[in-house]
Amino acid sequence: MHYVPQIAGLPGGSGHAGWLISAGRGLLNLWEASPSGGRSGEPALLCMHSQGTTFTSVCLDADRGSQMLLGASVESSGAECVTASSLDVESLLAPKARFPMPHNGTRAPGRNCLAVASLHSFGGPLAETCVGSYGGALVVWRVGSANKPGASSGVPTAVWKAHDALVTSLLKSPFGLTLFSGAADGKVHVWNMREKPNRPAQQFVHQGRIAALSQINDQQLLTAAGNGQLMVWDLRNASAPVKFSVPDGKPIVRAVLSPFADSAAVATTAGIYSVDLLDEACSSSRIVPSLRSPVTALVYNAATSEVVAAGGPGAPGSISVFRPQLGGY
Repeated sequence: MHYVPQIAGLPGGSGHAGWLISAGRGLLNLWEASPSGGRSGEPALLCMHSQGTTFTSVCLDADRGSQMLLGASVESSGAECVTASSLDVESLLAPKARFPMPHNGTRAPGRNCLAVASLHSFGGPLAETCVGSYGGALVVWRVGSANKPGASSGVPTAVWKAHDALVTSLLKSPFGLTLFSGAADGKVHVWNMREKPNRPAQQFVHQGRIAALSQINDQQLLTAAGNGQLMVWDLRNASAPVKFSVPDGKPIVRAVLSPFADSAAVATTAGIYSVDLLDEACSSSRIVPSLRSPVTALVYNAATSEVVAAGGPGAPGSISVFRPQLGGY
């Protein structure tokens, strides 16, 4: 899933709470979010458009500048690739291009294309490009825009070995030309995208498979991993986290920073929690007491601060919305 505050040509502003894009098996769905959060009896999400595809995406990233929706995807044939779909209102969610993975770098059994991020906002030579993970490698493509997509057989503009283990998470910094990558061995690498990324500028070590990365501000990084810990790091000191939280001791599978960067929603294999990042102890409160299915995606609605989960308390393939209330959700 991916939340988009506004899509050009669709209703926005006062009276609207943005758009949620979800990916299913061979399907992309566009949901309009209700600003009332369902308080007035209307549904919190209303499906407005569906697009059939030949692929299934496990990670989505939208870029409003190039009007492209990017996905770390697998085709029905089993081939892994990065897909680009349109966010232009005239061809909404229609497939525009696909970029097959180069068969080099560190690969692991099973899925190897797990993360994708648009680099368009970095500008310069990185405008209209994206980065995807494949095994332990990072691959950059020129994807163009919705009106002029890159060629489907496009050759990557850059490929480099980023980790010795499977890359599981990517984060484009909103505070500068920095890219973060996290891997299955718990290592997080920081890449300076002003120069050719031959080696990481910095490394953080977090035990367990990296499940999520978020940047709280220009000096703090949030990591979540399969050892059950959510950690806050000072980007100027990689020796130890400044604080951490263990919501329930179970592996963390998803985590996302709140719109105000004061808390994080965290999904483990046992529950969904809200972690207070302003508290030195990073205290947590339970949002969902029990799960019926694994949480496969977790996002915040930036307009309403609702937490949206795929799976979890519902059956596989379902979406649940949790409204903020005094003292919790």
